[in-house]
Amino acid sequence: MRKVLLSLLALCVVPTVAMSQQADCPNCTMGIFETTDMLQNFGRFDGQTKEVFIGVQFDGIEVTGLRGVEFSVYGLDPFFFSYTPDAGANIVLGDIEAPLDREDTTGGGMNMAWPTCQVGTNGGFVFGKITMIALGGAGTVGDDFVLQIERKYPPSNLTQAFPLLNLCDDPTFTPTSLTASCYVINPTVGPGGIVGGCELIGVAVKDAPWSEIKALYR
Repeated sequence: MRKVLLSLLALCVVPTVAMSQQADCPNCTMGIFETTDMLQNFGRFDGQTKEVFIGVQFDGIEVTGLRGVEFSVYGLDPFFFSYTPDAGANIVLGDIEAPLDREDTTGGGMNMAWPTCQVGTNGGFVFGKITMIALGGAGTVGDDFVLQIERKYPPSNLTQAFPLLNLCDDPTFTPTSLTASCYVINPTVGPGGIVGGCELIGVAVKDAPWSEIKALYR
C-alpha cells in the first residue's frame, strides 16, 4: 500500500514540477565523482567492481539546495550496474541509464525528490551511488571510458530538455538547468587532459609522470 501511495504522489508531483517556470544556474554542476567529496571526476577500474557517486555542486550564491533532480547517465552499457539513491529521497522514478539511441522512444532517466530542502555539505549534495561490475572479470575494463550526465529521455517537460535540479522554493520547485559533467574510467591522460570531450578534474602528484599517477589508483 505504501508503494502505491508513493507512486500516486509522484504522478501528482512530477507534472506540477515540469509545468513550473524555468531558471538557470550555469555555475551549478551535476556530475559523477570518484568519492563523496566530489573533487575528482576520474579513477581506475581494475577490480571486479567500481563505485562512483552522483551529486550536485551548488554555486553557493543563488542556489544552495535542492528538492528534486531529473537526469540520466550515458555510457553504462559496457557494465552490469546498480544504482543506490540517497536514502532520504521519497520519490525515485525511472532508471538512470540513458538510451544508446537518443531517438529511442522507450527512453531512460530518473526523477528523484525529497520531502525537505537538501543542502548537503561543503557546497554540494551527493544523491546517489552507481556500482558497476566488470562483465569480463577483474582487469578486463579498457581505457578511456566516459560516463556523461545527460537529460531524461524524454524529459518530463519537452521545453526543459536538459539535466536539472528543482529549487527549494515551495510550492513552485522551479526546474533549474545546470552544467552537466562527466567521469572518465581508466584515463590515459592526467588532470587537465580531455577524453571524449570530458575534462579531467582533480589534483595530480606534482611533477610525477601520468604512468605513476595511474598506479596510485590500482
